[in-house]
Amino acid sequence: MASSQPNSPSDSEPEAIPESPPTLPSLPDAPPSLHDAPPSLHTFPLPPLDQYYDTPEQGMAAINAFGALHGYAVTSLRSKKTKRGVKKVIYICCDRGRPVSTRARPEGAPERKRQTTTLSNNCPFAMAIRLNLETGKWSFTVEDTSHNHTPSPLSTHPIQRSLELSTVSDGIQKQLEQGLPTRQILHALRKDNPETCLNAQDIYNFRHKLHAEFLAGRTPLQALLIELPKDGEWIFKYEVDDENHVTALFCMHKTSIALLKTNSWVISMDCTYKTNRYGLPMLDIVGFTATGSTFYVGFAFIKDEKDDSYEVILSCLVEAYEALGLQAPRTILTDKE
Repeated sequence: MASSQPNSPSDSEPEAIPESPPTLPSLPDAPPSLHDAPPSLHTFPLPPLDQYYDTPEQGMAAINAFGALHGYAVTSLRSKKTKRGVKKVIYICCDRGRPVSTRARPEGAPERKRQTTTLSNNCPFAMAIRLNLETGKWSFTVEDTSHNHTPSPLSTHPIQRSLELSTVSDGIQKQLEQGLPTRQILHALRKDNPETCLNAQDIYNFRHKLHAEFLAGRTPLQALLIELPKDGEWIFKYEVDDENHVTALFCMHKTSIALLKTNSWVISMDCTYKTNRYGLPMLDIVGFTATGSTFYVGFAFIKDEKDDSYEVILSCLVEAYEALGLQAPRTILTDKE
């Protein structure tokens, strides 16, 4: 009778043992790997060093204008002053020459989630612009002409973008005042100059700068109440509470008066939300023409949708009607507010 047990290990085929890879001969003079190789150095053209400048800013602008033609930019690193506090030397480096900062993480601290990047790569390029105390002129001296990177597009140099922005800032400011969006402004810039290095973030930053200059340390509401009378085109009124907080603001532009005089019988009022950082409801007051189109009569910010808040705005609207010699509207459309 044949046995049903499996074959014994001795009856099975011997297990194949993989061969180990051959050992490479040691090469003591082998070149280092690509990761260990130092970056290759490059030399870019420099502006004439025999030029003299009235101010260091003039010299920096000149070298960056020259560097824009050759794909690099420079920035100030540090400066020295005389005993009398007069700045005499400004040390200049490549805009990629600042040392890469590495923050030491405490032991056991979690890894930072925010991953930042930088273009700095310790470029060795170094110059200085020095003041001649006798003539009062500034001139360049070179300490290291080598760069550890190749020429790069101007759009990768924030300094070059800043210099170009200063040349077109007036036009951009006019377009922003007209309410054009960033994409249209950028399209117009690229149409006028296909080689422009500006991007959308530069226009956003410029808009923020103009906004900060307009506020001049004031809150947006303070700036609004101060600038509206200066404009001279607005009819407005506001109320404050015991703590001098604005609780209601009514505004009407003078361009609405002509339409309101001929179309004052029917108006519509409705509140919109989330239109401002203060969370105040915005009450839109709209009129209707004989052709069925609408126009803005005015708008108001109110603290809430209670009767007291509406009474304040309606009283302002009544005053506007009386000042214009108009009869009160016969119909006011709302959505059960």
